[in-house]
Amino acid sequence: MAVNGIGRPHSFKAETGDAICERLVNGESLRAICRDPEMPTVGVVLRWVAEGDVPADESGKGLSEAHTALRRFREQYLRARQEQADVLADEIIDIADRATDPQIARLQIDSRKWYAGKVRPKVYGEGIALRHTGADGAGAVQVDVTAKSALVDGILDAMKKAPGQ
Repeated sequence: MAVNGIGRPHSFKAETGDAICERLVNGESLRAICRDPEMPTVGVVLRWVAEGDVPADESGKGLSEAHTALRRFREQYLRARQEQADVLADEIIDIADRATDPQIARLQIDSRKWYAGKVRPKVYGEGIALRHTGADGAGAVQVDVTAKSALVDGILDAMKKAPGQ
């Protein structure tokens, strides 16, 4: 809670962090979570995440208890965002199966695909791979960019042309 006990919380509590992360994993946006009057603002949550990236102090004493808690929250928050991408990707099938308006369904599916691809690019991204070549760092660097969709299309075309198909 605020300093006088009224208003939104601004100091970090593990229970609040746990609740935020659980709601994120269930597919709720941070903005929607922070509309809840019992939750901190988006800015406060993002400040907690940023403060969790603080390295140990230069004296070698390590992190204070508060910084350790914020570091744990940051790790939990980042994991929750990745899990949220999995949940949203799973929702794509449900949306497609129960769609009554194709345009609305397409918008919902595309937005989930975009988000999942940004948060977990190795799993849901367009699959752009960069490969550098050159012996011992010498010579020209060649960049080879391949998109998964082009690869899949090529495989499907090859399967159609294969003998006995």
